Amino acid sequence: MLIGREELAPLSILGREAGSEGVIIDRFIIDFYCADRKLCIEADGDSHAEPDQIEYDQARTKWLNEEGYRVIRFTNREVFNQFEAVLETILAECNRPSP
Repeated sequence: MLIGREELAPLSILGREAGSEGVIIDRFIIDFYCADRKLCIEADGDSHAEPDQIEYDQARTKWLNEEGYRVIRFTNREVFNQFEAVLETILAECNRPSP
């Protein structure tokens, strides 16, 4: 079943200040998660540009991918300044067949 823009309405929180508790998968907190698609959506702040954090995020993404999850990342700047493009990317990823 394809997902349309109306199903993305709960993601409108992406356009607000931080405050989402996220979803826990194993030992990781995922910002937003679509269980039907095993899709993890991350909205990353400036700290994710630090070398140690980049390495951690890469290892985390690798583990999630190996467990069958898909991960897409956006910077907070993208979420706040290009919200429609972010939603379109999420929508396209939701409708992409699972590997």
